[in-house]
Amino acid sequence: MNAFTNLEGEISKQGYLNIRIDLSSIQTNNSKRNLLIQDVLLETRNFNEGTISISLGKDFLTVLEINKTTEITVSGTLMFHGAIQNVTMVLSLTRLINDFLLVNTHEPIVLQLENFDLARGLKKLKREKSFETVTNEVPVTFNMFFK
Repeated sequence: MNAFTNLEGEISKQGYLNIRIDLSSIQTNNSKRNLLIQDVLLETRNFNEGTISISLGKDFLTVLEINKTTEITVSGTLMFHGAIQNVTMVLSLTRLINDFLLVNTHEPIVLQLENFDLARGLKKLKREKSFETVTNEVPVTFNMFFK
């Protein structure tokens, strides 16, 4: 499983959830693989950040019960590799005491790499032995904790 180790997020007073992902922080547990993904697929020299923006609604926190998980379907935008895509996702929100909030993807968001102009980089990666089975569909999940 691959992960980005450097990401940050915030929820505005208007109820917008914004997540910024440092694309150079990809972690595959293989340093050569990390560099190939950064350089060949993600082209982090030119596209070093990805963002997800979601509207939860201004009063979303007031309708969440403490220590109860609520699933919501939301629409948002994903900006990645110079492209902007609208995405729909199911999130699990758990309100904890003192307005702490856990936000998780309930189901993976499946990205089509071709929608982000990554087909050329994917083709180059597949020439490497360890990337032969990589597909055009990439499931994305996140797990975040907010105050």
